[in-house]
Amino acid sequence: MVGKNNLAVLLCVLAGLLCGDRLQAADFPSWPQFHGPKGDNHSPATGLLKQWPADGPKLAWTAKGIGTGFSSVTLSGGMIYTAGNVGDDTVVTALDLNGKQKWQTKDGKAWTAGPGGTRATPTIDGDRLYFMNPYGDVVCLNATTGENVWDLNILKEFESKNITWALAESLVIDGDHVVCLPGGPKVSMVALDKKTGKTV
Repeated sequence: MVGKNNLAVLLCVLAGLLCGDRLQAADFPSWPQFHGPKGDNHSPATGLLKQWPADGPKLAWTAKGIGTGFSSVTLSGGMIYTAGNVGDDTVVTALDLNGKQKWQTKDGKAWTAGPGGTRATPTIDGDRLYFMNPYGDVVCLNATTGENVWDLNILKEFESKNITWALAESLVIDGDHVVCLPGGPKVSMVALDKKTGKTV
């Protein structure tokens, strides 16, 4: 399980390797979804070190208060996004490139059954963030402010049920649609209107 600092620390270490103490949005290629811009885990970043220093990479900063879980991070428009369990809540957090918290928004209760924590990674599309917690609560947030645009629970909406280890889906944007998987028995895959959450 990822510790209290989630994977933001890893990004911070890489930031230190890339540009030292001055972190600028222009220094980072966008990584708006799980597995990167094209979903192939390939980054267009250049100038990376061929070999790490003997003492390890320099730690640029550490983020605290962003929770625990298995969520990775996304990066877009000079902001870093992740999710985690904070107390009794699932929480989505936005940080700037220096680790300062810009906003934090709840998305339902925390998954605490073993192993506890969030599973999905936030997806960024333009000025919107899409995220699903382990209970199937899908939320669309304003990526700049964290304000709720729309939300729904895909398990309730499509009469499905959770799985043993909880839902772990990082949502996919396809054109005007958010694609998600309630998993049956009536509906396996759905496309939602990304602006409204209505079923397409």
